[in-house]
Amino acid sequence: MIDIFARGRPEGQKRAPSKRFRRQKVGPGTSVLRSSSVLMVGSVAAQVIPLVTLPIVTRMYDPAAIGLQALAITWASTLSVIATLRLDLASVLAANERAAERIVHATLTTMLMVIPCIALLLALFDDLILGMIGHSEATFWLWMLPVLSLMMALTQLGSSLQVRQKGFRRLALVNLVNQTSTQSLSLGIGAFSPWLGGLVIARVLGQIAAVVSLWSNGLWAYVKTWKFSLRDLREVLAECRQFAVFNTPYSIVSTVARDAPLIIFGALASATTVGFYGIARAVMFVPTSLASVSLGPVFFKEAVDKIGTPELERVAKRLLAVGMFVPAAGFALVVVVGPEIFALAFGADWRVAGEFAALLAPASWCALQSSWIGRVFEVRGKQRRQFVMQIIADSTVIVAVGGTMILWGDLLVSVALFALLSGVQSLVYFFVAARVASFKLIALARTWAFGAGFFALVVVALVVFETTASSLGIHGVWFSIAFACVATVTVTVFFRRWMTQSS
Repeated sequence: MIDIFARGRPEGQKRAPSKRFRRQKVGPGTSVLRSSSVLMVGSVAAQVIPLVTLPIVTRMYDPAAIGLQALAITWASTLSVIATLRLDLASVLAANERAAERIVHATLTTMLMVIPCIALLLALFDDLILGMIGHSEATFWLWMLPVLSLMMALTQLGSSLQVRQKGFRRLALVNLVNQTSTQSLSLGIGAFSPWLGGLVIARVLGQIAAVVSLWSNGLWAYVKTWKFSLRDLREVLAECRQFAVFNTPYSIVSTVARDAPLIIFGALASATTVGFYGIARAVMFVPTSLASVSLGPVFFKEAVDKIGTPELERVAKRLLAVGMFVPAAGFALVVVVGPEIFALAFGADWRVAGEFAALLAPASWCALQSSWIGRVFEVRGKQRRQFVMQIIADSTVIVAVGGTMILWGDLLVSVALFALLSGVQSLVYFFVAARVASFKLIALARTWAFGAGFFALVVVALVVFETTASSLGIHGVWFSIAFACVATVTVTVFFRRWMTQSS
């Protein structure tokens, strides 16, 4: 049995063929910010595409169709975690290519075992499951879950291999292919027949396109040497126990907690309500998604190589400062005029989504700061601490939001409570992760305090601006947007100069 995480090759082991495991070369002077910019460009493009098409999609499809797509993605994301047992993360930390290959093969074995079981359970208990999660009138989307879950699991595995090989350009391309395919198909289906399941079908086909892209960029090299082996799976699980025991339930619970209002609205309210909340969440958490996809993997790799060094701590301080100040004006704008912005962008019927977005904006801003730092738990081998902390926090969110919705049935109060708890959770999570990484907490706390003060100052300025405009009979939403844009550009220029001078 090979020690997967031991540095160096086991005695007598041959070097893996260079063609199969060729890595993208990164110069010794490449910093985490420069590496992340590669992913950021692709990620920004991948996020801009759905944002650009969203105003068209919201005018083509009924909110219920958007709600069903959001539910399908939520449940498929959860099932894909079960299908991989988070062994995809272990492949990044493998000491050598032979160890990485064994982990990939074990992950493929778990997929082959789990996905058919999911399909069987859906076949046997479809009525019961639909009754529990809502929308029994649209059974078709339930049968898309096994396929979408498998494609998401393969995407997770292939993406982790790209991170291991520092194939950040290829990973950015995969994100771009996924979103481009999904949105093109959504518009195409909507143009001919915007039926209830059109967006679900488009997402499934877009995810397949992402897998095909990964398949031709290294994933096939591992798949073609794979053989189903329970013995190998048991050995890998024994050596990667923390990923299966801690990371898997952690990811499941965090996904459910993150989408708690969506899941609860799906079970207790209508698909239309799910659509409103789904759009609000999708728009507001775009920055968090960008940071997670672009900064997260690169910081993960940097942490593997430089954990405990002053260099990694300096990088963390810079990332926090930029994340706190640069996007603050944009989030503050949504807090003040969110309903008006959503009505302008997506149509008058989507004003309710803007109300949800205004409540979610501070929580999303906080989540942005903790989106890239979490992998230090894996690097330090502290998944147990991460697991316990996350289980407690997420269980609190699920119980509180679910209880509020059941007892009072007030959608806005439920979302407000979710936003408050999520913001506090992000703050605590960041500092626990920073402590695990042995960062100095005082300097980070100071940055958080100044960032929160700046955020509040911008909100107050926008409220005064809106109040003054209303008293003069002026529709001030466009002036507020201009003010936020100017503030963002000003802060960005300042930080660009600061980072240039400090480097």
